[in-house]
Amino acid sequence: MSEERKAPNRRARAECHSNRDAYFECLTNKNEDRAACAELFEKFEATCMPSWVKHFVRQREWNREKAARVTFVPTDDEAKA
Repeated sequence: MSEERKAPNRRARAECHSNRDAYFECLTNKNEDRAACAELFEKFEATCMPSWVKHFVRQREWNREKAARVTFVPTDDEAKA
């Protein structure tokens, strides 16, 4: 049975966010090479609640996909039509 975790206090949240940011920065700098950032992921996972890790990873993936989409910008002629 897994160990029950208490809600984090301000210091624990700050540590979680710091480790999350370091891990995501590593992924960006290492061209998404998870193996190269494994140590940082372990810190991220150890300091954040499991539901937070899942949320932050999904949020990052969603934001990356959203940024990669091509946005339609109508030309002046199309806007007048």
